[in-house]
Amino acid sequence: MKQNWVKSNTFEQTNVFFMATLNHDELGIYSSVPASERAVQRLTKVLYYLFLHPTAIIIGDIVWILAGIAVVSWAFRQSGSIGWSLLLSVLLAGVAYGYSVMLNRYIFPWFLALFFGKPVFGRLGGMDRLSFFTLLKTAQKMRIDIKDTDKPLTQQFCELDNDLTEAMFKERYFTLYAEQAQKEGIDLEAEWKNLWENKILPVGTDNITFSKARLPENLAFRMMPLKLQFATALISPFIKFFQLIGICLLAAYLTKFLPLLSVIQVLVALNLILSVFWYMIYSYNMSEVQLLVPDESVLSPGLFQQFATRMQSMEHKSLRPINITVENSFFTDIRRYQLRYIICFTLLNSIFVLLMLLVSYLAHLTLGEINDYALKWYLPFAAGALMLPVAFYIGFYFISIIIQHFRKVLGSLLVGITTAVLPFFIYYLIKGQFQISEVQNGIWAALSGITTVLSTIVASQFKEILESEPKTKKSKQEEAEEG
Repeated sequence: MKQNWVKSNTFEQTNVFFMATLNHDELGIYSSVPASERAVQRLTKVLYYLFLHPTAIIIGDIVWILAGIAVVSWAFRQSGSIGWSLLLSVLLAGVAYGYSVMLNRYIFPWFLALFFGKPVFGRLGGMDRLSFFTLLKTAQKMRIDIKDTDKPLTQQFCELDNDLTEAMFKERYFTLYAEQAQKEGIDLEAEWKNLWENKILPVGTDNITFSKARLPENLAFRMMPLKLQFATALISPFIKFFQLIGICLLAAYLTKFLPLLSVIQVLVALNLILSVFWYMIYSYNMSEVQLLVPDESVLSPGLFQQFATRMQSMEHKSLRPINITVENSFFTDIRRYQLRYIICFTLLNSIFVLLMLLVSYLAHLTLGEINDYALKWYLPFAAGALMLPVAFYIGFYFISIIIQHFRKVLGSLLVGITTAVLPFFIYYLIKGQFQISEVQNGIWAALSGITTVLSTIVASQFKEILESEPKTKKSKQEEAEEG
């Protein structure tokens, strides 16, 4: 499964969710779709129009830039005139535009390669390394039960995915080496077959390879790329605006408007919202799976014509799974992927804030009207802006673990509180006296016992991380050469 196809499918899936259609819900026909899924679909639709619609994205970026300019130029505005402040705002807007141009051309691709890895199949393209190995691991931990009547359609779809994936790789390979093969008289077809069987298919971990993941019955391997990218697209606006709130809170703390405790409490609440939404997206079961295929804009004319009949047979087709289950470690892999995205995305935003802060600081120095209190404001603000990505990373990590293991934490809490309160309740029934201070101490002691449960959970998560480091499986030819 290649990245270009995944992007196309994600776009098409978005259109499936949000295209203009008649509202048949008002007819009152009974629906077997679970209430939880209907709620998620409605929430997804609202979030799309609020954050992911092209107009909403433009408005959101404008709000982010204007708020960022207002925050980073606070110290300058305290000591400069209105005219100089307006001039600085215009300059910062120009810096923001220049940064956006550089971001799309150079910075963002470099950050993606740094945090997610280069394409796993090199110049042939495909998914980045982190996404590919996350896909391999999560797909084998997801089980999708399909009705017997839907199994032939499932197999046809997976076989189409296999054939189209190989054809797209092969087309790129021939484009890269056709001229060289013609000059040197190389059998390019034989070279491709050798590369495909001995280099590409064996790529994977010790437990599962690309070849095994391509089995026709592995529907999860075809569905997870859409899930990963669509969930990330929904979560990214939350991260962007939550970080903006964090920047504003940082400025409020440095100006003595808010205490540090309030800032920490708000950041914890924001991480809680983010973690709950993340868990909700990945935990609910889809009652219907759309079988999406690439359109003509993604494929070359030759490939599109070659597979047109098979792709048309899949149009408007869907599957209704009987059940979808995942293993416990599924969320560990998804969390690791999401954490990498959070640190990458928030660091990019922090670099943008620091760049504008530097321009504001230099303008402040150039103006010469330096207020010691205002000037000393820049360094703590810069340090805080750099700490925000770390705060969101750590906050999301721990809170998402608590939400995932909520039953264990809740059970420990109930047992602890019952153990702490029950003796005092019995004492009250017998003696008629109730010592509230001792009850409070007992409850606090019970709450502190939860740390043991959390420590055990966190330790098990770290153990899974250390034991599941992906290693590329070597081909038999490479092993023979090393031997």
